[in-house]
Amino acid sequence: MNVRIFCKILSLTILLSLYTFLSSGVAESFPFRTLSVGEPIPDVTLVKAADNSKLSLHELKGAPAVLVFWGGDLAAKKKRSITALAELQALLPFFTEKNVALKAINAQGDTDATIAEIVQASGFTAPIYLDSAQQAYGALGIFIMPSVLILDKNGITVAGMGYSKDMTATLKGEIEILLGEKSRAQVEAELSPVMVDKSPEEKEGNRRLGMGHAMALKGQLEAAEREYQAALASNPQLAEAHVELGCLYYQLGKIAEAQKSLDTGLGIDSSSLRGEICAAQVTAAQGDVDTALDDLKAMLFRNGRNAELHYVLGTLYEKKENHSLAAKEFRKSYELLSRSANFEE
Repeated sequence: MNVRIFCKILSLTILLSLYTFLSSGVAESFPFRTLSVGEPIPDVTLVKAADNSKLSLHELKGAPAVLVFWGGDLAAKKKRSITALAELQALLPFFTEKNVALKAINAQGDTDATIAEIVQASGFTAPIYLDSAQQAYGALGIFIMPSVLILDKNGITVAGMGYSKDMTATLKGEIEILLGEKSRAQVEAELSPVMVDKSPEEKEGNRRLGMGHAMALKGQLEAAEREYQAALASNPQLAEAHVELGCLYYQLGKIAEAQKSLDTGLGIDSSSLRGEICAAQVTAAQGDVDTALDDLKAMLFRNGRNAELHYVLGTLYEKKENHSLAAKEFRKSYELLSRSANFEE
């Protein structure tokens, strides 16, 4: 159990007494509510922006296809759509080599100006398709964007994912699995490589990192900061120490320092959930609560049972004065912490 989170149980209990309890759903890793793996793509017709020609998703057969649904009605979505399309642009040679069709679909009926802005900023060169009437949005039950859907050569759904920092690697892996080039075990091993025996410097870095954790749990933040810095002096590539230092700086209100440390840590290990959560808190502290909320909701796809994630979501919903959603997230966090505590007893 994460002791750092368990210490928040008391405050969660108090918060829960202030809110009406609401039922909490289980977050799914598949970002489409009305479509499941193994089902054919619904019969939705799109319009190609360049020449107004029509494309029926139901007719996408003969070769695998990757569909990316994006929108720019909010600043947070616009920013994420630019990033996603830029990453897909970099994957175009891979798609061509594997004979995979890529369809980029504006699924929110954005204005021509917004679409042009996003495409230009991303450097995306593949055709853009429009779902102006939001047929796909409704037929697939899209609940976060950007989202990616992978179809096999028969138009059958084989995988789907919301945008994340490791989207490129995950998407390539799913394509290689679909084509029979790699097993899922191979892809998962590549995404999470096994660590080799550590050097003396790495071991010392980990020891000081552990001391930093101990100091932080005791509320001795200055001592924790010294230990994290000592860990990095021994091993500058210790991503967790950068992340924890960034999270600590956030607690201390040193937002610029927090941003720098978290950027470094996530640059070394982009899969750090702790780092992503703290980075979202920093984003909110910088005044962009909507982007922070979108970032956290995207994390739920694969981390729906993380108590800290639900707790931080609750605090941001509280900032937005959305008390019903705040109650839902606080209650979910409390339930996860309670189950973990009972299990470890």
